[in-house]
Amino acid sequence: MKIKDAFSTYGKQIDAYTDKIRNLTKQKHSLEVQLKDDSDNAETLKKDYDKLELSIKNLEEARSKCSAFTEKVMELEINLHNMLVAKQQADAYDKAAKDMDKCMNVAAKYGRGEKVPAKDLQKLMQMYPELYKLAVAQRMMSELKDKKHKSEWENEEDQPADVSVSDEVAETEVTSEAPAPTDYSDIQSESDFTGQ
Repeated sequence: MKIKDAFSTYGKQIDAYTDKIRNLTKQKHSLEVQLKDDSDNAETLKKDYDKLELSIKNLEEARSKCSAFTEKVMELEINLHNMLVAKQQADAYDKAAKDMDKCMNVAAKYGRGEKVPAKDLQKLMQMYPELYKLAVAQRMMSELKDKKHKSEWENEEDQPADVSVSDEVAETEVTSEAPAPTDYSDIQSESDFTGQ
């Protein structure tokens, strides 16, 4: 089960338990009033009251298990999100360092009078304009050479697009043991607890 599916599934389950508990609690309060007013049927009403109390307790336990599971999933989501953001930042710093190294190589080659691809010069000019100016000034004083170079960024043209951290986290599989959702449709409805 994916994280986004776990929140959806167990959120609905928790809501269903809460609604059922709310309805049964209303029935329980109604029976409390009947118990005070109708001493003739007290024994029957007390049995119904006990059944309601037990049903509410079971529903609360089931809801508690679902809530505990969703808390684990939320903790997993937060930790995974933080880890992926940290990885993205590390990758960005790594890429920036590699780009700086490439720009330094382009500037050195260009400054020595060697031929470099126009797109490399453009990247150098965009990323480090001061370094570009130094390379141009050095080139003016250097003897031009016929030595040609391949682009420093040649291998980066086909890089895949980045996936957002939120999308990647939402699509991650949950490995925690999920509680089995239960129906509880067999619990008596209000009409079954009339005390008659």
